[in-house]
Amino acid sequence: MNITSSINASEKSKWYFPGLFFAVLFLKPVYLRLFYNFSLMFGFNTNITTYIYYAAMWIFLILSFFHADWSKTERYIIFIIVFIFIFAADYAFRPDSALYTTADLAENLLIFSSNSLVGSFLFFFIGGIIKDYAKTRRYFHIVSRIGLSAVLIADYISLFVVREKHYDDMAYAYGVCVLVCDILFELLDKRQKIDIIFFAIGLLSLLISGTRGPIMCVAAVFVLWTFIYQKKTGVKIAAVFVAFIAVIFVFTDTFVLLLSAADKALASVGIKNLRILDYIYSNAIADSSGREEIYGVVWQKTLERPFIGYGIGGDRNLITNAYAHNIIFEILCHFGLILGFIILAALVYWFFGGILCKNRDLAAISTVMFSAVVVKLMFSSSYIYSTELFLFLGLYLNYSGFTDRQTDVKVKIEDGVYNEKLSEAENH
Repeated sequence: MNITSSINASEKSKWYFPGLFFAVLFLKPVYLRLFYNFSLMFGFNTNITTYIYYAAMWIFLILSFFHADWSKTERYIIFIIVFIFIFAADYAFRPDSALYTTADLAENLLIFSSNSLVGSFLFFFIGGIIKDYAKTRRYFHIVSRIGLSAVLIADYISLFVVREKHYDDMAYAYGVCVLVCDILFELLDKRQKIDIIFFAIGLLSLLISGTRGPIMCVAAVFVLWTFIYQKKTGVKIAAVFVAFIAVIFVFTDTFVLLLSAADKALASVGIKNLRILDYIYSNAIADSSGREEIYGVVWQKTLERPFIGYGIGGDRNLITNAYAHNIIFEILCHFGLILGFIILAALVYWFFGGILCKNRDLAAISTVMFSAVVVKLMFSSSYIYSTELFLFLGLYLNYSGFTDRQTDVKVKIEDGVYNEKLSEAENH
């Protein structure tokens, strides 16, 4: 019997709201930026368009709970107990940590954001609802295409209509980054030529923004796909060669000349300099922007209290008007070396468990989220505010907690391209 015959036709036609919510959540920064630009053009207030989007997300989320399956909760209970214990112990010994654990909880959750650890942790339960990884992956891919189409419009308005320096919006830049990471993985994995256009749009947006962190996240997708998913040695060698040439090209005069030409063309219509040129002209393209000094201070202070650390948010008290900018140093500083390394080892195990799992669709989602979330946390932001991090943890622990229902169908791969129908059958 054909393996795809197990897929019920009526089931395929139903909306899968957990996957839809997951995809739309990552579209939020681009949506907000697009309608902000429209408001600058047409002079309307964005409150209505913003509330409409949040209302739609709440509807998707509420409907998602009808897909929840809590019959296997062992891993969830263990994770929750450990989290509550760490949170309670930290609060008992350091009450001032409430500033980073429960601050602005209600108002941020209403808009699917977080300014505290507990707020971010609640997204763990949202991730735990997701069971159909094939539909979630497909929704994510569709939304990424829609989002990058919106990016093209938003950037055009920023550059040529309102001429605003949109590249200072890091939330927008990293929002674009997630979509580009997804498009790049799907382009490499499924080889749909139309994704070349969407990838070019996204990469151009990131270059214009001049943000180096998001570009590193996109590069991580290429590296993971090359060395984990690609089986042919020749293709791996070719990919490494192309990456090497690209890196060399970035540090050549030719690349600078191309950027300078683009900068002059934009200047001719009154647009300010590209930010990435500022890095190049000041020889700061590979500069850490002071992060090395921050890492040094945090590490030295951590060594002074290696067993108990400084508590959640403790790095903020060690550095004036700054934070660790690195998830490794941040966790070690907060929890000490012993508990900190245990937490980091668990995160590595879970993420690579997702990347290497037999379910190809979850592996794809895990690769994109590792590149766009964990790599980001190596340079910027904080795990305290990372709703995406806890969203993935819930998603992966849901998969590993239901191992008895996984059919582990071997996905047929021909020349590095995965068979979507076989993978979808695995989820039903």
